[in-house]
Parts: sequence; structure tokens; C-alpha cells
Amino acid sequence: KICATLFPAIPIDSWGFNYDIFFKTRNVIFIQNIFKSYFGEKSLDGATLMDTGIQFTLDKKRHQEVWFIKVTAPLEIAAHVNFHFAGKPLPTADELKKMFIECYNKTDDLMAQFAHG
Repeated sequence: KICATLFPAIPIDSWGFNYDIFFKTRNVIFIQNIFKSYFGEKSLDGATLMDTGIQFTLDKKRHQEVWFIKVTAPLEIAAHVNFHFAGKPLPTADELKKMFIECYNKTDDLMAQFAHG
């Protein structure tokens, strides 16, 4: 109802969830070592590396996921994740709530694998 009220002339053809979640790790993450493994020993050239990360996109049958994973501190990883869904009609409020929780839990599960190998 909100979308129809705000945008009565614009049909919804896609929608999604966006999360920004910070995870604490048990072990120190040495970002200089990660960065140098990709770009070489001389890559920093005396600069201070503040953070580093990866981005990937997963194209699933029902949706697309865009992940931005960044090591933001020696004991912290930030995840910005977008779950994009195409299709009409927009799910019911109960379905959206269930999907929101499932997507959040998927983020939590994947990051547990990332942090602990």
C-alpha cells in the first residue's frame, strides 16, 4: 500500500533487502598481508592501508545477491549485502518478514564461513 500511495504511476518490477552488518573476529586479520598477496610487496609504497575487501555477485534462480566484504579493523569485517528480487506482485507483509530474516541469516552463515575458513 505504501508503494502504491507514494508511486501510483510507477509499477514495481523489482525490490530487495540491503544490509550493513559488522562482524567481530576472534583472530587478528592482517590486511597488509592480504593486500600484498594480490598486488605485491611494493604495492603500498610506504602508504598506510586502511582497509581492504572483496566484491562478488551471485546470480540465483529467484534473485541476485551483491556482496561487498571489507576488513575494516584488525578484529572487524563489514558486510554490505544486497538481495535483489524481480517480479510482481510484491510479497505480503508476512512473506517479506520471513524473507528478510532468511536473507539476514544467510549473510550471517556465509560470514561465519569467511571468518573461520
